[in-house]
Amino acid sequence: QEVLGDESLLSPSHLYNTDFKNALVGGYDKDEVDEYLERVADTMEAMINRMRELKEEVEAQRAKMEELRDMENTLRNALITSQ
Repeated sequence: QEVLGDESLLSPSHLYNTDFKNALVGGYDKDEVDEYLERVADTMEAMINRMRELKEEVEAQRAKMEELRDMENTLRNALITSQ
């Protein structure tokens, strides 16, 4: 939720823990559905982790930009003072 927001209705754990009722006629192969849901959940989990990493990278870049802006202001002030 911290990455996808509260509007996200599904999480990997929802997919891992989903059970479907058995159909009397027709229906899907339970093992095949379980395997597919697990693959989808694994993919979601990987994407959530990647989003978390990217958010951390963005924050680090913002901090670096702020540091560079401060350095630029210091250099400008030094230049103005020396003139």
